[in-house]
Amino acid sequence: MAALRDPAGEEADETIERERVKAIFAESQANPRVAQQVARETGITIVDTLYADTFSEPGGEADTYLKLMVFDATTIAGALK
Repeated sequence: MAALRDPAGEEADETIERERVKAIFAESQANPRVAQQVARETGITIVDTLYADTFSEPGGEADTYLKLMVFDATTIAGALK
């Protein structure tokens, strides 16, 4: 994590390696800059399509609570394979 030269960045880098982190998860409405930077520097997959407190457009992949939960669970499971 060359761009994150503070102790927190170094600790995160060590944790990512030690724990064999496969993906970074971010809600679709969140600012993705930090997650994108970490993903770029570590080669980890970033998943920023999750829904937390928002639904998709009517008729979309997560327009109900049940569809939201299925979408998020499927997306998370796929990224962890």
